[in-house]
Amino acid sequence: MSPRNLAFAVLLAVMMLTHPTARMGEVRAAQQRQVKIIPSRSGIPVDEKQLDRYVVRLTKHYLADFQHPKTHVLYGARLATKGNWTTPADVKAGKPHPWGYGSRIADTALHCGHMLVALLDAHESKPDPFFRDNCRKLFEALKLIGAVCPEEGLVPRGPHPDDRTAYYNDSSIDQHTTYIISLARYANSTLASEEDKVWIREKLQHIGRRLEKYDWSIKRADGRTQAHVGFSWKGMVFNHVSILLPAVHALYRGTGDAHWLEAYNRFLDERDGGRRELLKPGPHLQLNGHPIYANQGGFRLNALYRFQTDPAQKALLHDVLAQIAGMQLSRDFPGPFYKRFHSEEEWKRARASLGWDDEHLHGAEIAWRKFRPAMLDQQGGMAALAHVRFPLGGYHMVLATEDPELIAPHLPTIWDMLTQVDLEKISAAETNYLFAVVALHTYAVCHRHPELLQTPREPTSERRNDSDTDYGATLSNPLNLAIGPTIDVTVDGQHAYAIGRGRLSIFDISKSGEPKAVGFLDGLEHVRQIVVAKGIAYVASREDGLFIIDVEERSRPKQLAHYDTIEFATGVCLSGDVLFVACRQFGVELVDVSTPTRPRHVSTVRTGEAQSVVARRGFLYAGVWGTSEVVIADVRNPWEPKIVSRTPLDGFGDGLDLDGRYLYAATGHHSRETPRRNPGDAGYGRGHGLEVFDVSDPAVPKCVSRVKLPAMYDIHADMWSVTVANAHAFVADTRNGVFVLNVENPARPRFVGRWQAPRVGSDDQFGYIGGLVPVDDHVYVAGGATDLHVLAVPNVARAVVPEADKPLRIPPARPEEAGGRYRVYRTSGQVYAVDFLGDNAILACGGAGLHVVRLGAELQVVSTLETEDLATDVSVSGDLVYAAEGAGGLGVYDLSESGRLQSRGRYRVPGKTVKQVEVPQPGQYALVQIGAHRLHILDVSEASKPRRVLNDSHMGLLYGDQLMRGLIDDRYACLFWHVSGLHWYDLGGEGGPTYANENHPARIGSGNGLIVHQGQTLATVRGGYVLLDRKNLPDLGASSVYRVGHPRKHLGKPTVFGNRLYAADRQSGLVTVADISDPTEPQLIEQFVTPGNPGRVQVRNNTMIIPDGYNGLLVFDRKP
Repeated sequence: MSPRNLAFAVLLAVMMLTHPTARMGEVRAAQQRQVKIIPSRSGIPVDEKQLDRYVVRLTKHYLADFQHPKTHVLYGARLATKGNWTTPADVKAGKPHPWGYGSRIADTALHCGHMLVALLDAHESKPDPFFRDNCRKLFEALKLIGAVCPEEGLVPRGPHPDDRTAYYNDSSIDQHTTYIISLARYANSTLASEEDKVWIREKLQHIGRRLEKYDWSIKRADGRTQAHVGFSWKGMVFNHVSILLPAVHALYRGTGDAHWLEAYNRFLDERDGGRRELLKPGPHLQLNGHPIYANQGGFRLNALYRFQTDPAQKALLHDVLAQIAGMQLSRDFPGPFYKRFHSEEEWKRARASLGWDDEHLHGAEIAWRKFRPAMLDQQGGMAALAHVRFPLGGYHMVLATEDPELIAPHLPTIWDMLTQVDLEKISAAETNYLFAVVALHTYAVCHRHPELLQTPREPTSERRNDSDTDYGATLSNPLNLAIGPTIDVTVDGQHAYAIGRGRLSIFDISKSGEPKAVGFLDGLEHVRQIVVAKGIAYVASREDGLFIIDVEERSRPKQLAHYDTIEFATGVCLSGDVLFVACRQFGVELVDVSTPTRPRHVSTVRTGEAQSVVARRGFLYAGVWGTSEVVIADVRNPWEPKIVSRTPLDGFGDGLDLDGRYLYAATGHHSRETPRRNPGDAGYGRGHGLEVFDVSDPAVPKCVSRVKLPAMYDIHADMWSVTVANAHAFVADTRNGVFVLNVENPARPRFVGRWQAPRVGSDDQFGYIGGLVPVDDHVYVAGGATDLHVLAVPNVARAVVPEADKPLRIPPARPEEAGGRYRVYRTSGQVYAVDFLGDNAILACGGAGLHVVRLGAELQVVSTLETEDLATDVSVSGDLVYAAEGAGGLGVYDLSESGRLQSRGRYRVPGKTVKQVEVPQPGQYALVQIGAHRLHILDVSEASKPRRVLNDSHMGLLYGDQLMRGLIDDRYACLFWHVSGLHWYDLGGEGGPTYANENHPARIGSGNGLIVHQGQTLATVRGGYVLLDRKNLPDLGASSVYRVGHPRKHLGKPTVFGNRLYAADRQSGLVTVADISDPTEPQLIEQFVTPGNPGRVQVRNNTMIIPDGYNGLLVFDRKP
């Protein structure tokens, strides 16, 4: 008999043996239905790593949306919708009901408890730091829930996220039993400390004694009024027994108090053992009348099954769990109970729209098989309830049996549900939390029974990342400095400087094997690389720019400046007064740091996607990413850097080092060999290695040698570097680890040793290496997901001896030539954007704040405003100015008669930055980019109190200026994420802004942009643009692109004035002007390159105006 037939035979055997003949027809009907719908396959069609990644990702998404970031309490709706919840005042007034239904805070204990148990189950099957940390967070959330009500022993509903004193004391059976069971499970796990166990014992004693006092019913805080769902659990029916006995036994297991064990046994034996008989399979078993909530009974019985130690009792409980799971899988929806909640006319419409064959869905499998994704757009709540939530509850009960033979036939359907439902379209938390719970239990059962995975998992003992190449000795186990994940480390003199998770950590390494922490500095955001010289540390911090820190007094480092780099800052190096900052796609920025408190932009080298840099004797060397090359530039005149050579690498470029006349380049990802797109291709993952070049003549580098490291590809672990000291190259190669090579003869490097970081995460991969630095007899290694490690490498590792350099100095800037096409208004910051209020231009000037400028015969500054953080965008609506001010949030201003900006309101997102703002007419809503991931839509009808009405995110990043300017049909806004494409939002609905559930998945390139034109979305792409109708979205093939320029060059961010398209590309400096009188036949007028990084072009009084980054605001006096 196949596992499928065996599993169902067990379920039916239990049902037929225990049901009277009168009900045999129902059993046969269930059997006929089940035989038709049980899939012939079993198990999950993925391997272990795929399962782990997906379950963790799904869980993260649920927690990100529904969990309070500080208290960790789980709520009944996405936190982004909190503005629509019942207010704290109404909660305290017992509205909308004394038991809180509809408030979004009624089931906090239920959701937190179920999730804690599921996370414990997953962690116990295969330990993982993510599961461990979130178990702890949910335990803290349960502690908070248990502490808000002064009535000891009452488990309340709530608290409200904005007011911990706002809760409902009319609680329920589900809140109490889940709270008891989850705390007992946690107390019996390896994660609970002794302090935790003491707290749990005291809390459960209070709860148990209160229940006992009121004869195992739930009373409100007044001790008199019975709660809405607070009936006594002592009834002699199965439903009551399945509540009472699991709760009492959990009280015993959570406290160790024999009183509760005695009570449990007494309840079993009462009335001649009546409850004992009811806790056996048979015709007396009943499900909760509501088809959606029966799984809560399965949850309670599973807890009793887990806690039970008597084999005979455990076997009976197994059969009970199997029977009720079979009953739930074969029951009807809506069934007689739930059908009462809607009129017959409503059910008739639902049946017709959802394609039901008759008035009920006969079983969970049929309900799921009829599911179509489009249902969630058309029928919303009813479709999710009938075709998602109803079957999912049944599968939750199947998983509660913990029987792999019963579970296996249903795993393909469970996996289909987990991977095919777009949870963003389901607002109900009870469905979202159950998805996470089912995913975690699925993870657990598959790790306990790996045969359930259709692709067998690789034995841990035989896992290898490489071939049989000899990489030298395995380096000794390190000393771990317990500072947590570290992305880079460097040494200056007798001190090491490490960065990670926004923190700088400083160590005294006068004894290199016994480092001592001496100082810390937090608040450095998304750190990436660090260099230290003469008591000053320079930290590249990706989208957060550059931090300059005084570390002369190591115990008290202090920030000197926060510099606004032209793009994401990744790599840094220093030569004299010039700091070189690798800024990804924008190339390398040269910054004057002769006065560290006032860094100043000098120039840019457009190298391509630079990741890391080194400089010596007037030449800059950049490791370039996607084009796989080393770019060398002559920077002896920092105002006018010139590229002198481009040298190909056999892998993506990144870290570099110079030693004598040799350049060492670490490479990664894919090699140049093709094909290389897919696993198994000749070049796929084979770009990892070390290449050595003779750069005696920087204009003509000569390849000396190349060695390869193990092939691998992980898009999320994408950094590699090299440092040379004592005739040895120390290579950090992400998850491949650390390699030490003897390079006494650079033409023949040979491996000396290797070390890999500890395995981490759900996919059980080696931790990745961020950076390293050798010192005497040791190597300090930055573990990006682990710690700062100190490896012992005696007689090999030595401190780097700085080579002679010719430090760069900044000569006086050459005066600009008079005349030309445009005039320039310059500030000390980057001019990102310009908009107009009357005759005044309002400029967002980065670190120089906001400037008000009058563009007449003279460029006259009217006023300036120092903003809290970098001003990166500005939008004018009516008489109000809206400014994106980074960590300062969104500033709202009006303009005084004297031309000064006056604050009218502010919107902040703690710990996040505001990068872009668009306020389309009529000015009721502001669309705001938050950080690099999220969109907030604000109601700004009351300027002094901007109020968030929507919070959304999709797959990919927001690098900047990816909002569409304007609205389609005066109501539809658009934004694109760099991976998942274009998403539309409806700002005109009666209920306020919503996601329109319209998505064009095209990747148009983060450097391009969107604008409304003739009722369509004009999206720039390589060499042209496309016109998109949100209801009729074409594939972005070559045929749909209206060409304007070179097909391999981005046009950039578009604006349209009259019949002219203006586009500006910040990366390349390219500005394009085209006549689009006929949008299908654009005519190029001109293209030119600005010295800076141009933002969206404005036209005012027939004058073209370009915000050009550090090159200032360009006001053109001659039309093209």
